[in-house]
Amino acid sequence: MSFQRPEIRNALIVGASGEAGLSAMDALRQQCPGAHIIATTRSEQSVPGADETLNEISIDEHLIERIKTELKERSNEIDLLIYTPAMGEPGFPIEQTTEQQYRQAAEFSFDPMLALEKELQPGLTVGYSALYWLPHTLAFYGALGFVKKAMEEWCLADPQKRALVRGGTFFSQSVRGISLLLQRLMKSTANPGLLKMKEEFSSSGMRMLDFFLDYASRHEKEALGQRFSEPYRRTERGDLSRGLVEILKGDGPIVSVVGPWTWTDDALPNLPDYFQKFGY
Repeated sequence: MSFQRPEIRNALIVGASGEAGLSAMDALRQQCPGAHIIATTRSEQSVPGADETLNEISIDEHLIERIKTELKERSNEIDLLIYTPAMGEPGFPIEQTTEQQYRQAAEFSFDPMLALEKELQPGLTVGYSALYWLPHTLAFYGALGFVKKAMEEWCLADPQKRALVRGGTFFSQSVRGISLLLQRLMKSTANPGLLKMKEEFSSSGMRMLDFFLDYASRHEKEALGQRFSEPYRRTERGDLSRGLVEILKGDGPIVSVVGPWTWTDDALPNLPDYFQKFGY
């Protein structure tokens, strides 16, 4: 589908120092070179590539107030809002997610984006989703699986003003943390999916992070490879940038990027019935 995108004069990237945030800045420099990029970060350091950095901005109950205070009258001048933060409890099947686990994940990864969208009224809001429905991901993605599904429902409810970059597995500090958590959980798990992963890890001779990235890559290739003629490779920052560039050009509402592969969706993927438990 094709959408009319707003002229991007002022862009706000929340969580700009991670891979997704940095990829978003690269995409904006390419597609909207005249845009003024405002980046938020938890650190005291400026975000490379941003025109302006809002420092020491945490994802908490003060987020909206802090950002509006920093922006002052410019709160009404944000054309593009990009929200990248994601955190939730992984290491168990998505199906086993409790309401409390879902709420905790949504409070960090989804709800702040909704609140910022409501307060700032940008012409376009962009978030980041994942391949949460692939069989290997169903086994360990936990509460974030429901959050990503809810984000996609949110996006599809108003595709003229909302879009998502849905990325394959790429190296990030978040993925590093997930891999270390899975390594600890493997020691006492009864989860069949994790037991299979544990068996493969034990015989791999690899560090856990390297194994996890390889494991995810193999399953992505197996699940999606027959749809594309170009050889599979692992997703990188430039691929995430490509997804956002396509959105800024008018593609969407959901643009998926897995290595060199790109496709768009205007509906949810086929999901197990239990995904109806929580959502937007």
